[in-house]
Amino acid sequence: EITDGNMIKRELITRACSLTNGINLATLDYKTMRKKTLAKFPQLKDITFSYQMPDRLKVVLEERTPMVRIEVSGRRTNTGLVADEQGYVFRKYPNTSSLPVIRMRSIADVIPGKQLKPRAMAAIRLLETLKNPDFIELSALNADISKKDFILITFKSDYSQAKIAWTDMDVDSPAGKASMLRQLTHLLQAMRLGTGARLWNATDTSTPGRIYAEVKPSP
Repeated sequence: EITDGNMIKRELITRACSLTNGINLATLDYKTMRKKTLAKFPQLKDITFSYQMPDRLKVVLEERTPMVRIEVSGRRTNTGLVADEQGYVFRKYPNTSSLPVIRMRSIADVIPGKQLKPRAMAAIRLLETLKNPDFIELSALNADISKKDFILITFKSDYSQAKIAWTDMDVDSPAGKASMLRQLTHLLQAMRLGTGARLWNATDTSTPGRIYAEVKPSP
């Protein structure tokens, strides 16, 4: 008995694990089978094999849930890559067009089945935080990490943008999270002043609350 996933169907698992009719289920190495199956299908977060004597095997698939799409900054071509909230990369998933996008300089080191690099993980933490009701006004279309010193956010509401940086950006730590929340709070307060700015700068981590509008360069 194999439970279908959204992307991975039972036929794929049957073939990948060589689960043919008449096979002796008692002799299979399920630990090795699990390891090889997870390596073969990056979309899988986990797979469990439950053998019950004499001839019953239950296979349960747990697929990864895509959180972001991954694209190359400045290009219109679709990479077909997505990542979950833990930063694990896998190939195109159905109905992902509405997901926020992480734009990066290159995807040369973005490998299905592997976790994203620290700066991309910072963008994931940022985008996840912007789902919080407290920051609903900052809901983002994409986060561009192609620059070294900041992440460039494009907002859903009016397509305005903000450069943002915080202490320990590339480290998933309580201090880094607290710094990010402070920057977002100050950014939200500045944007609520209603200056109509199209580009905000929230990159000064040495002076808390120093958020200012920039003149957006011409395309």
